[in-house]
This record gives sequence, structure tokens and C-alpha cells, in this order.
Amino acid sequence: MTRSNWYTLDEAGQPVPAATSKELITWLRDHPHAIELASDKVDGYILISTIFTGVDATRLLGGPPKLWQTQVFGAGTLLDIHIWNYTSSAEARAGHARIIEAVRRAVEKRRAVR
Repeated sequence: MTRSNWYTLDEAGQPVPAATSKELITWLRDHPHAIELASDKVDGYILISTIFTGVDATRLLGGPPKLWQTQVFGAGTLLDIHIWNYTSSAEARAGHARIIEAVRRAVEKRRAVR
């Protein structure tokens, strides 16, 4: 059996394979509240965003589907181009919190150098 590349979430927030990309797109349109898991700003302008993508980012690599991701915007560092992928919403929330702390440390370090 081939593993799906697309997923939606059931009522309990657990991933459910979608038959087609159209099914995923329709679900995302109808459930916009389920997309954003967490969003925080650090230092007033650096955005850390964690979302449910519904697309398995690591399908070809094997392992469980990684359907959530975190990105940093506006940090002006390598963090801006990195994407962290997760297999569950709990893992994504924990990763989001770790990234917030890493960005805060980077901001403090940048201020100390100036």
C-alpha cells in the first residue's frame, strides 16, 4: 500500500490520509482554524509560525508523516531559511517553544555585540 502524501485532521486533531490533493485543499479551505498551530513575535518584529500543512514533507525519506512545520520570518539569520518539520501537533508545539527561545537568545546576543 502506498503512503499518502496528503492529510487532513480528524475531530481529535489526528492525521487522516486524504485521497487527493483536491480533498486536502477543500479541507484546508473549510477548516482555516486548524491550519495555524502557534504564532508568536519576538522583539516585536520576528515572527515564529507553526502550521499544519497537510503535506508530508518527508514522504520519500520514510518514517512517520511530518505534517506540521515551523518557520521564522524577519530574523535576518540562517533561522529565516530553515524549516522544522514535525510528526504531531505536540511535537510541533514543543519545537515552536524551543525555536522561540533560540530566537530570543540570538536577539540578546546581537544586542550584546552592539
